[in-house]
Amino acid sequence: ALKSVGYASCPQTALSSHPERVRAEFDIAPGAQLLFGVSFGRPDPAAPVNEARVGRDVAACTLIRED
Repeated sequence: ALKSVGYASCPQTALSSHPERVRAEFDIAPGAQLLFGVSFGRPDPAAPVNEARVGRDVAACTLIRED
């Protein structure tokens, strides 16, 4: 729905690496586990940062199946 009006999203996985900073800024309880966040805004296609492309590993490298 947001994309249809010109907005995009960006995952913020660094939140779990720096939980103390996030807790201080947003008054999050010490027992809450931070996994990730999502930012929303209008993308700038001309910004150099938007040229970054990250590949993906095949599922066999990241998926563990236990029977």
